[in-house]
Amino acid sequence: MNKIFIYDDLLIKNIYQKLNINPTNEILAETTGKLYMINKIPVMLMPNDISPMRGNRRVIGAIYTFHKQDMTKVLDTLDSYKLCSMSRINMRNPMDLTYRTIIQVYPIVFNNIHELLNFRYKYLETVTCYAYIGNTQNKRILNCILKDRHKKLSDGCYKQGLQDILNRLNI
Repeated sequence: MNKIFIYDDLLIKNIYQKLNINPTNEILAETTGKLYMINKIPVMLMPNDISPMRGNRRVIGAIYTFHKQDMTKVLDTLDSYKLCSMSRINMRNPMDLTYRTIIQVYPIVFNNIHELLNFRYKYLETVTCYAYIGNTQNKRILNCILKDRHKKLSDGCYKQGLQDILNRLNI
């Protein structure tokens, strides 16, 4: 598998270039989940990780495609960036902020920005890819979910990253 779903500041080209990860293809996509700000870092949680599922359950990001021979290096770099110990110990650590898993993502297409803003886009065929999900065993994430509900991003997208990728895709 050579695809990764990105929903945070890695959508910004300057940031992923500093990490020396350069995708060969980018396409906007959506998945089910909730986006929270934890220590100024956007972290996605899956629906079964959170009991109250009121409000928006969409997370909008992008699917980055990489060359197969670069995937080990890319996953090692992203694991370090996302505070995930999967590439080092090959298992989840309760202290990790996120964990890497495989999820189903829906690529989206639209004609103009108004269709995106009003959720009137079309879904393409489902894609299986890696994603970094918030680790609910981590106490910082649990405190954020249980006590600080105002930290949830209600629109389900990281705006600065989404603006950057929309500019790159000429939308």
